[in-house]
Amino acid sequence: MARLSAAFRVVGIGGNRDNEVGGRFSGRKRRRLVDYDELYAEVKDIFGADPESTLEPFVDRLNPGSTVLDIGAGQGRNTRLLAERGLTVHALEPSGVAAAMLKGLAEKRQLKLEVFATTFERFEPPVESYAGILVFGLIPDLEWAAIHRLLEKIDLWSEAGTILWITGFTTRDPSYASQKAGWSTVGPNSYRSPEGRMRTYLEPKQILELFERYSALHHWEGLGPEHRHGDSPPERHSMFEVVLLR
Repeated sequence: MARLSAAFRVVGIGGNRDNEVGGRFSGRKRRRLVDYDELYAEVKDIFGADPESTLEPFVDRLNPGSTVLDIGAGQGRNTRLLAERGLTVHALEPSGVAAAMLKGLAEKRQLKLEVFATTFERFEPPVESYAGILVFGLIPDLEWAAIHRLLEKIDLWSEAGTILWITGFTTRDPSYASQKAGWSTVGPNSYRSPEGRMRTYLEPKQILELFERYSALHHWEGLGPEHRHGDSPPERHSMFEVVLLR
């Protein structure tokens, strides 16, 4: 396939972002939550202003008024699109600064948005299942034990008809060889830097094997565009992106 990312309440459940965000800022050492808050405060649209390219082509498959889970909502670039389409969004975002941004967005545009200040591992959903689940850019920041816990959570929080949006990096990434050589190996194609930054790569098409019980509505792998996160050096990644139907 070709390549095609208001009610309001903040629920604090504790914990920190740890590996769920470590390593997203090339050229920076892994930061603690308070420093991550500073990054959100200092840089507008740290991950870009536009939603992920795979989101809009499939969002109309969701029934109006259904509930969607955005894991790692950040400053809301994907959450905004979903909520403006009349969906209820549960946004997982541990950063207090980002949560405040989402609150402002919800109040300004009267969106149905609920923010949970926690990691996916500690999250207890207030609904039985979700019509859609977004997992953009999280898998590269997790070691394999956490990835498998994420897969288990997705199975628990989804049902027949749930749509998943997922992106991550493959072993063809330009940084793969240097990290394999210079970082500590913690699992298959999974490495940790001296500062504690995690990076896990999937083999080509491995994402489909991890979700073998799901049907692929969209699957693309290749070299993504050059980009920056704030004042970090330019980056370019070999990516996978999938939209899956349970």
